[in-house]
Amino acid sequence: MALNITDFGASEAAVNNAPFIQAAIDACSPGDTVLIPKGSFVSGAVRLKSHMTLEFEPGAVILGSEDYRDYCTSDRWVWTSSLFSARDCEDITVKGPGLLDGRNCFCPQGEEGFRGPHMFVIWGSKNLTFRGFTVKDCANYAFLFPLCEKVRISNVEMIAGHDGVHTQRCSDVVIDGCTFRTGDDSIAGSDNRNFTVRNCRINSACNGLRFGCDGLLMEDCVFQGPGEFMHRLEGRLASLYAFDHFAPLDRKTYIPTDNWVIRRIKADRMLSLYRMDRNENWQEAQPAKSVTFEDVTVTNMQEPIRVFGRGSRDTALTLRRCNISTDPTLPPMPVLEMEDFASLTLEDTVLDNGGKAPLTVLNNGDVTIKNCPGL
Repeated sequence: MALNITDFGASEAAVNNAPFIQAAIDACSPGDTVLIPKGSFVSGAVRLKSHMTLEFEPGAVILGSEDYRDYCTSDRWVWTSSLFSARDCEDITVKGPGLLDGRNCFCPQGEEGFRGPHMFVIWGSKNLTFRGFTVKDCANYAFLFPLCEKVRISNVEMIAGHDGVHTQRCSDVVIDGCTFRTGDDSIAGSDNRNFTVRNCRINSACNGLRFGCDGLLMEDCVFQGPGEFMHRLEGRLASLYAFDHFAPLDRKTYIPTDNWVIRRIKADRMLSLYRMDRNENWQEAQPAKSVTFEDVTVTNMQEPIRVFGRGSRDTALTLRRCNISTDPTLPPMPVLEMEDFASLTLEDTVLDNGGKAPLTVLNNGDVTIKNCPGL
């Protein structure tokens, strides 16, 4: 059964339609669909529930309220406020086509003195599906998932705003066919398990993945810098790391990053392909262990790979059939710099920095090189 929000009082008038959208959600039975029809509807916070579908018709637009008070009533919950939320639910589907416009809602009590609500905050839930819509100008993250499992995000476009998908202690997540054009990290979070990311296009004014996870498969993706949309705090367009190890102490991170396989990707015009530095902020709580890149093409990087165990030899890095080159317009740098690591394996791989600096600087780790010209 489909329940149209206009039958519950929603209209395109410049009013907060959240009570009418919530009434439709509250009225739906398990298996029902709440329909957002063609048109533009302003809304503050609404809460989803188990066993429901939220569907946007072609031409449907949700405009986030520009008043942060329409998302939270207590300063205590400012950071976790959102347009759509759910807690301890299961079997929720949100599907398009449609546009969800956060309109960069300003919140004076928000993070950094301006961040407003997220678009989706889903806590402790499972069997979640999001597909076929666009999130634009979100005042904070497009998706924030603490403690969720069995999540699929397919063919969703995230434009500007801050982080695209941010997961904390989640498992069994698939991100497929999505486009990230984010002002902050495209995919972020720590203490995750069993992620698959495929067929995605990633453009960020920060990091592609600032991420911690045991079990990551990423394939057939493209990273392209510089960022199209500015990092709103730092005023930066430059793309930093395609893959940045994330294990912050302040989150009591307990799972090391391990079992990463990254294959058939291209990355261009970023600071770096991969960084793991145990002395860096947000990287110190847990190490990165097994990380493998296969069939990867990297061009115009400043400092492609940096791994520093800082006295802890944990990281086993494999580069197989990779072609990695630095930016010829910048001062020459090593392509690969590692210190205090478990092992480095290079197979059928080409590293190129123009020959004006060492290709590699490697200290205190086991190195295996097979069929790598110039090494």
